[in-house]
Amino acid sequence: MVGPCAEQECQDNRCHVTRGDWGMNWCTGAWNMVVRYRGNWKLLFLVIIVFAVLVTVGCLYLLTPLPPPATTDEEWKQGERDSEESYSIWPPYSNRALNPPEWYYSSCFGVRDFKAFQLMDLTNRVTAWRNSSKRECRDWLRRFDTIFGVTTTTGNLYMSQSFRDKMLVQLGRRELVKEMAAQRIVEVRNKLTGEQTLFNPLRGRRTTGRRSLDAVARVDELARRTQGTCDFCSYMTMTAADTFGRVESPFSFSAANAFKLDVWHSLFLTRSHHPLDVSEQMLRDLFENTASTWFAKVHSLAPEYRYPHMTWDNLPEAGASQVHPHVHGMITRERYYNRMEHVRRAAEVYHRRHPGRNYFSDLTEIHQALGLAVSYGAATAFAHLTPTKDNEVVIISRAADGDFYSMLHYVIRALVDDMDRLAYSIGIVLPPLGNTDGRGYMPAFARVVSRSEGGNVSDISSIELFNVNNVNVDPNEVFRRVRNSVRVRGVPH
Repeated sequence: MVGPCAEQECQDNRCHVTRGDWGMNWCTGAWNMVVRYRGNWKLLFLVIIVFAVLVTVGCLYLLTPLPPPATTDEEWKQGERDSEESYSIWPPYSNRALNPPEWYYSSCFGVRDFKAFQLMDLTNRVTAWRNSSKRECRDWLRRFDTIFGVTTTTGNLYMSQSFRDKMLVQLGRRELVKEMAAQRIVEVRNKLTGEQTLFNPLRGRRTTGRRSLDAVARVDELARRTQGTCDFCSYMTMTAADTFGRVESPFSFSAANAFKLDVWHSLFLTRSHHPLDVSEQMLRDLFENTASTWFAKVHSLAPEYRYPHMTWDNLPEAGASQVHPHVHGMITRERYYNRMEHVRRAAEVYHRRHPGRNYFSDLTEIHQALGLAVSYGAATAFAHLTPTKDNEVVIISRAADGDFYSMLHYVIRALVDDMDRLAYSIGIVLPPLGNTDGRGYMPAFARVVSRSEGGNVSDISSIELFNVNNVNVDPNEVFRRVRNSVRVRGVPH
């Protein structure tokens, strides 16, 4: 008798059948069983029952139609609805501090001179905070504990006299060599976003192949050497345009990215070639006119694209492909890109734990309480407690307005002019475009970090890529420079 697999193509003693052959194979097998066991009626009856069940299941499987695949647009629209509905309506962002830093230091921390704050004292400050008898201090401590965790540990090592002598030459001070034997390390983690930073300012004093030429002179020479062959200086003929054309402003213009990262991806460029020659007027024109117009144009053509992003790397050491200042602009649908969306989700978790509170408002207030924040109108900049790189400053404002971009300019000038950090990277997200009921409404949010320039060693290692953020600059040092920049360069409101 022919078996169920006899007429099928077999490889390695296995039959390969399609969905349409399934029923025929079982029918053949069942008939073979009937012929084989026709003398044993009990067993034959059991075989018939099993066969009937299998046939019923098989028929249901064959007759059930497969669901039609959803179209891409339907999937995106449903995803956008699901994304928005998963968020609550947050209170509007506000940078208005309920109390000045002096009040927190005297009332909550038990310290009179709030200017004396250093990151290495953060654990002591939080401990004093916990012991405060004031209700308002305890309320803010609960919010701090929801967001941050702080620990201080000591890393010990043994050094031979020869090695001590070598370190004395490198560091220049005996107290620093002594400090190497027992190094205090501060770990700050954001429990909601998962960001984690290890601070050890002593690491910043290592020899890492610093630049040998004057920084500004080196960049001046780089700008002079590259201007004659710069594609962006001849943008009308040497760059692509978006299908709807270009955006032209007095000090800036747009160009389509020739090698797109996403569907809508363009560049916003200054008309000046020099990477350090970006005035406040030029910067505000770049963002408020060119970038804003480009995002609005894309949204008018494709309303589902609502979430604007911008990134800016200044100088090749920061990852810039060309010396000419250029900002990448992208806009997404459904949600922000993953890193910022992760922060947005963290803000939602915070709101649910503290109803009626806005995560970004309280994040700002915490940094204000620690004396790490400075405001300019509606915008606030603070030296971040969980920075990704050295000298990170976060800027937040309710809207992407003049205050926001002026503050961005002041932070950049603090890095370039006051701290001699000419290379930097910036990431910006703007509030969603179009109609919104306030669900998961992001404020204008920027992160600015310095990058090393002119050295032999990259400022990004496998530690930062795969393990944890390592920062060697005390946030208080960064804050003092930014505060001074705002006071000197900012026009009083």
